[in-house]
Amino acid sequence: MADANATSIYELDDIGKTGCTIYAVANVGDDMFKDLNGSGYPTNATTLDNIRNLSYNVGDDVSLDLPVTGIPMVGSLSGANMSTGAVYTVELKALMARVDLNLSLEADHTNASFGYPAMSVTDVTINNIPKSVPFTAPTSESSIDNGLISATKEINSNTIYNSDAKLSYTFYVFENMQGTKNPTIPAGANNSNLVIKTPPFDKHYP
Repeated sequence: MADANATSIYELDDIGKTGCTIYAVANVGDDMFKDLNGSGYPTNATTLDNIRNLSYNVGDDVSLDLPVTGIPMVGSLSGANMSTGAVYTVELKALMARVDLNLSLEADHTNASFGYPAMSVTDVTINNIPKSVPFTAPTSESSIDNGLISATKEINSNTIYNSDAKLSYTFYVFENMQGTKNPTIPAGANNSNLVIKTPPFDKHYP
C-alpha cells in the first residue's frame, strides 16, 4: 500500500533502449496482472495500449471505505532512455475520490432544556457509485459502461445539538465520468430562471 508521498525503486533490464514509455500501476491487488501462459509477462498487458485500456473493477464488492490494497493509482512517463544509472520519476494519479461529509445544526429556534434540535446518524447510503474505473479517462459519456451500484455504511455517531458540534465522515469512491445530463423540463414549466451547467468530462477525472 503506497501513500501519496511514497516512492518505490525498480531496476529495469531494458538497458540500451531509447524512447521508452514507463507505465506504473499501484495498489490494484495481485489479481489484476497475471501470467496465464508462462511468458513471464502479464497476459492482459502485452502492449502499452492493453494497459491504457484496462479498468480496475471490483464488481459488486463496492465499499465506501479505503480499499485494503490502498487507493489504485496509475501514471506514465514517455521518452525514457534506458541507460545505465538513469533515474526517472513517474507521478501517479489516484483513481478514487475522497468525499468528506460534514453535518451540523444551525437552527434559529432551539430549546436547550428539552434538548432540541438534535441529530444523530446511524448509516449513510450513497447511490450511483461506479463499480470500476478506467486507467485512461474516457472521451465521452457513451464510452463508459462500468455499471452503477449503491453502498451503505453503518455509522456509530454521537448526537449533536444545535450549533455545538458537527458530524464528519469520510468516504472513498471510484472517479465517476458519467457526466451531467440536461434534465427533462415538463411542458408549460417556467424555466426562465433555470441554469444548467454541464462541466467538461475532464473535470471529473484525475
